[in-house]
Amino acid sequence: MPEMAVMSVDWGERRVGVAIGDDEGISVRPLEVIGRRSDSQVMDELARIVTGREISRIVVGAPYNMDGSRGPAFERVLKVALTMEGRLRRPVLMLDERLTSSAAEAVSGRKPGGALDDVAAAILLESFFRDPAKAVKPQQIGRRPD
Repeated sequence: MPEMAVMSVDWGERRVGVAIGDDEGISVRPLEVIGRRSDSQVMDELARIVTGREISRIVVGAPYNMDGSRGPAFERVLKVALTMEGRLRRPVLMLDERLTSSAAEAVSGRKPGGALDDVAAAILLESFFRDPAKAVKPQQIGRRPD
């Protein structure tokens, strides 16, 4: 039986970064960057990964504003996370992703301007494994008053 894995998703307007880690968080690595043409196309690609890799749960980066407030990007990704849970039939958790992109630039060794979304997703997943209690179900966020 294949080993179960956790997948993280850094959802962006143009690209979606994906990383994967073993269920215990011992090994985390960037997996791929999906060029986003439509939400449906990205969901198809994520479904392929989930099926092929025995994904047990998914961590989605929550793009809070730097002051901790929720803006339009946050609301969009929240809707995506809710859709993802239904479509991919795996538990989805959301985790604050502030500063993952700048951290990805610092640690990647890739040239500036390149797609670092998969590295940002790996940093998000490492953050999840360090403190899983900070991740919340998208349904809990949706019900929270502003």
